Amino acid sequence: MLDQDINQLVDCYTQILKPKRALKPNKNPLIIALDTEFDNEGLISLCLSYLRPPTPLIYTQLIYLEKSSITINDLLEMILKFCRTFQIPTSKTIYLISHFAQAELQHIENLWKSLQIRVFHKSMYADFKSENVKLKIIDTYAHFLCGLDKVARSIGMEKVSLDGVGNRSENYWKANMRELLRLSPETFEKYAKQDSEILIKAFNQRREFFLKQFGLDILRNVTLAQTSQQVFTSTKQFLNEDVEPSKFEWVSFSRNTKKGWKIEWKRTWVYDGSRDKRYFAMKCYWGGRREAFIRGLIDKQTEIWDVKQMYPTMAKLPLPNQYTEWCYIDKLEDLEDSIGFINCHFKFPENIDYPCLPIFFSRFPKLVFPLEGETWCSTYEVDLALRLGCQISNVKAWVFYPSENERNHPLKQYMEYFTKLKNENQEGSMPYETSKLLMNALIGKFCQRDPEYSVETYQNILESLSYDFEQFREIMKHVESRQEFKNPINVGSCWNPEWSSLILGSSRAIISEIMHTSKALTGHTDSVIIEKGSKTNCEAISILHRLGSDLEHKAQYDSDKFWICRSAVYTPIKHGIPIKPTHHGYPCDSDMDFGKIITENLTSGKSVLNETRKTHLTTPKEALRQQKRLSSQTIKTTKITWEWDNKRRLLNPQINIWKEYSETKPWTQVGIFEQLG
Repeated sequence: MLDQDINQLVDCYTQILKPKRALKPNKNPLIIALDTEFDNEGLISLCLSYLRPPTPLIYTQLIYLEKSSITINDLLEMILKFCRTFQIPTSKTIYLISHFAQAELQHIENLWKSLQIRVFHKSMYADFKSENVKLKIIDTYAHFLCGLDKVARSIGMEKVSLDGVGNRSENYWKANMRELLRLSPETFEKYAKQDSEILIKAFNQRREFFLKQFGLDILRNVTLAQTSQQVFTSTKQFLNEDVEPSKFEWVSFSRNTKKGWKIEWKRTWVYDGSRDKRYFAMKCYWGGRREAFIRGLIDKQTEIWDVKQMYPTMAKLPLPNQYTEWCYIDKLEDLEDSIGFINCHFKFPENIDYPCLPIFFSRFPKLVFPLEGETWCSTYEVDLALRLGCQISNVKAWVFYPSENERNHPLKQYMEYFTKLKNENQEGSMPYETSKLLMNALIGKFCQRDPEYSVETYQNILESLSYDFEQFREIMKHVESRQEFKNPINVGSCWNPEWSSLILGSSRAIISEIMHTSKALTGHTDSVIIEKGSKTNCEAISILHRLGSDLEHKAQYDSDKFWICRSAVYTPIKHGIPIKPTHHGYPCDSDMDFGKIITENLTSGKSVLNETRKTHLTTPKEALRQQKRLSSQTIKTTKITWEWDNKRRLLNPQINIWKEYSETKPWTQVGIFEQLG
């Protein structure tokens, strides 16, 4: 992490990871699933479903609508009428669940004035309060993190397919739902009802799982990551004491009131460890390693190998706690058998093609791995560098020497619990998918930072301007006026950069050794693409085995050729067909659309197609700032430059990437980037 980023983080030196109080479950909540069908003309139908507990009986009603939009009061009245029709007992709060809720919310008139909106990544929540009832709209995408088709399969159901109806494709009917309604009302009704029935059944199963296993209610958590945090910190099953030394202190916090943001004070537990050690931990926080080691087309058989559950596996390695004895050291020999964070100078031998020490060059800005320079990284990466013959000097490090106390930590128990639960259930089932997601979701919470601008921020600005959208657009257009409304960048309540940096650092070390051993063609975080038959066995594999993981061969992607433009833009090719097109930075509606571009260029031996197209749905922020309809579709085109990413030095920069390839070498040092312009 760069100093300029660290300096913006509020409470990064005071927040502490500690046990939390569990949120009480809701008693007998009223949960109704909502799904809409629409086309370019607007809304066609609204479908509501309710699951009668404890029996699995589902009540569903399809409501046909002529208008392209409805008011929130009309929607609430439809829900209450639905409840009266099926004698469903109502309550003061109604939970309305929807999968990718912005598709439904786009039909609400005066959306930004009628509802209080919150957005979490791609998920959209909304609250509405009438005189008698509070309506809470929950986006289930935040809990499942996948399409509804996969959600359906996890509970033994299937989405209705429209492929072949009237000799048309499903994509055609999704864009022409009114025609489907006219042609086959029965098919339309079956298709419209099934999605809401899948959703109500799946969400209730997921909610019952957490209530039974942990006594937690996912209605009280807005995302799966927040649920994972609750499981880890508040069930007393895993985290039972503070992770770092702490003390009581008065701290300030910002609270949003009707009169604006207000600074208040509270007495709370805060971090009481070394600030210097925490600074080192934040400085060593980088993402995964992603590099291409060749460029162009190679006529060789290749294989893809993935590390099984990389981050959850690395989370089982020793981690510090409040009793850990940290040492500041400045001698290389004292690093032996230690774990921690290091700042040092390094120089690899010239014959090393896969150096492993990261440097983030801010002018670039990318994470690169040169032969020499100054790094901030984990001791895991320095250990590997030493085994590769690297010279290390100017050592400054904060480390600990792991004992049983650090080896058997609560995060390891958490990962082992859900690994066991996952392995005990069938792949694709609800417990399997839930366990898999819970393991990865928690790790991101340890270094969570809030955005500078949010949809709530925009709504507050609009309200203060009496919903004058012209004035709002003018404010948002200029950096100076926009800055006045910028949120402070707060860290999350699960903040622990020490754990995050060690987990990511050990992951980079593992994949770096596998890259070096296999002479990888490219690698990305937890996977490598290698020439068929290349050696993979090394110390990293032994570590994975000891932790219950492995390097898995994805045989379905074996190929007879391989084409790569740069890191994360490549494809294996089998019998002349791209089989796994990867196109980071070049958005397409489907991977195979990008594969067709590659195929055409390879056939021509030059770049004849150099543009991608993607159907883009207007996001909540875009809808507010640009005054567009939420979820309106636009076709975005991206010019493909086929440029090299310059993370490594091309030996032959002038090659035709559609006919030949160039090998690469690591840069000697990051200063060379100054010459790249």
